[in-house]
Amino acid sequence: MHASVSAAISPRVVLATTAEQMAAEELVRATRVEVNVPDELSRSFARLWLAFCPDDTRAAGLLLAWIAADELHVIDVVTRPEHRRRGVGTTLIATALAAGAARNLRLALLEVRAKNETAIRLYAAAGFAAYNVRRRYYADGEDALEMSLSFASRPELHP
Repeated sequence: MHASVSAAISPRVVLATTAEQMAAEELVRATRVEVNVPDELSRSFARLWLAFCPDDTRAAGLLLAWIAADELHVIDVVTRPEHRRRGVGTTLIATALAAGAARNLRLALLEVRAKNETAIRLYAAAGFAAYNVRRRYYADGEDALEMSLSFASRPELHP
């Protein structure tokens, strides 16, 4: 097996509440993402899912999404470096999409750095398609790729 590819795992995913706040905050600090966990947990439209791997007591990944009208906006997907390429991101995205389908949402939307080929492949594998480039979207001047997924085109997501 290639050194950078770890064995796939089956992470357990939970919808975070204040009970999981410390685990979420620790992951945010460890991965240096800009998510204010207490603020997100207080928003009625925010959903924060955490993934836990059987071989680690710490949260392995998180997905933050906002539900607005009939859309699921994926704000952040974060995986702890040592758990990357093990199915954590895929499981988090599948969980969020299943929740969106269960709520009869119309679209899932996200922005991703145009140079983040790994994330773009992950989102495309989940059914997202690119529809626009936002030039110089990020503070460092990098472009963002806007991607969307129509829940109507993914009947397997519906319960």
